[in-house]
Amino acid sequence: MSHVYGISGAGQSFVDEAVTIARDIAGPAAADVDANGRFPREAVAALQARGLTGLTIPADAGGKGQGPRVFCGVVEELAMACPSTAMIYTMHVAGI
Repeated sequence: MSHVYGISGAGQSFVDEAVTIARDIAGPAAADVDANGRFPREAVAALQARGLTGLTIPADAGGKGQGPRVFCGVVEELAMACPSTAMIYTMHVAGI
């Protein structure tokens, strides 16, 4: 099945990682993150551990070398589970 953003191959594997993080980590913590105004450490740690914090950095510079379509797919999956995590992730990637 074709992804709405035209993502395939290696890019889809990063979106799939985001789905897993959203479902297993970010989503279950979302209510507590928002209710207590706390940093979603567990979700950000999972994003770091899976290399998603370097998603748009060129591969020759140590990143994953993915473009805006994959980035949007990852952010969308995170945002559906925990908008706070998605915002923090977006600001991290935009700040690089």
